Amino acid sequence: MPDQNPKSNSDNDDNPDDIIKFSKFISKVMTSITKNISDMSEQGSNPYSFNIKIGPDGMPVVENLQMEPKPPEESKKEAMKEPLVDVLDEGDALVIVAELKGVRKEDISISAKAEEITISVNNDASIYSRNIALPALIDPSKGRAKYNNGVLQIRLKKKSTKASYTIKVN
Repeated sequence: MPDQNPKSNSDNDDNPDDIIKFSKFISKVMTSITKNISDMSEQGSNPYSFNIKIGPDGMPVVENLQMEPKPPEESKKEAMKEPLVDVLDEGDALVIVAELKGVRKEDISISAKAEEITISVNNDASIYSRNIALPALIDPSKGRAKYNNGVLQIRLKKKSTKASYTIKVN
């Protein structure tokens, strides 16, 4: 009866050639990871923690990549935050309500097209931006906005679709 002890099986013996091949493989993987981290650092990101596992295909998989947070003075102007927004249909008008905490009305910019409105805030402390697709066509020239206690309210008249037009045939 053959010996069932796996340690005595010649297929399981540590082969120095296999160890050398594995060492070279790990070296290639680490070189690739180091290059990727270096590339990220050159682009302004600073990774500081990650896990590497060997995937089912035998290739390394990088997981849980954590980036070092940027100093507040750098990230202050870079962060794009979307304000909370509600769009209300009031029959002949659309009312848009947006929460813009901690900004002055002088820092708010609104641009409107017939089918979309953009609300932006740009000041020393915050950048907000939100494009809103409207559920109905509006007349951008008839919009009104007011800002009070961190809440922006925009009233936009809808374009009339009840009108009938005669089209001349040429």
